[in-house]
Amino acid sequence: MTSFRSSSTDPATRGLEFGATFARQIRDNITLYRALFQRVATRPFDLESLGAKALEKVARFAPPLHDEMRGIAQGAGVEPELVGAINARTEILAALYARERGECSAVVRIDPFSSRALALQTWDWYSEFADQWLVWEIPHAGGRLTRTVTEFGIVGKAGVNNRGLGVLFNILHHERDGLGEMGVPVHVVARWVLDRATDLAHALQLINPTPVSASSALTLVAAVDGTS
Repeated sequence: MTSFRSSSTDPATRGLEFGATFARQIRDNITLYRALFQRVATRPFDLESLGAKALEKVARFAPPLHDEMRGIAQGAGVEPELVGAINARTEILAALYARERGECSAVVRIDPFSSRALALQTWDWYSEFADQWLVWEIPHAGGRLTRTVTEFGIVGKAGVNNRGLGVLFNILHHERDGLGEMGVPVHVVARWVLDRATDLAHALQLINPTPVSASSALTLVAAVDGTS
């Protein structure tokens, strides 16, 4: 399993370091996703255009993550739109009306005697992506810390932060997925919650007003003084 800790708290610099360190894996991930989209699409598409739209959404929702994504692209030597596209892979699959979409599993058990939580997450995805994941530790200014299990070039997924908040991540399906304008990529939403939220109430304040276009479940778990 690959683990990586960023050395900078500046989003653009952090992205540049990450992109340069994992340039090959990021380019491989882009190639794999382009092939997946082509295989499952039920209508024509322009991947760069979809990626550009994703970047626009991220720039408005979470400017630091937009800077980080552009840094990743620069470090990996790829077009920013392609990094935008893999971060919006759930939204693109929905927009293409793909019939094939895998699903992860998440389980949270609360001990009835201690109130401590045990959270479990699987990543059930296409077999060609089996080597495309890592644990990324991300320090922030002010002492905040995010740790996420994600894919090379994608800013976040399931994870925990050092304020006692955990996020589990599941793709869902709905007949209205992909209709209308692309929303904020759900992977970006998950990462932003880990970066910013201090507790469950704060996490919900970040999530609830966010326009999305692909059904997903973010399961939130918070621990305070050893209880959940």
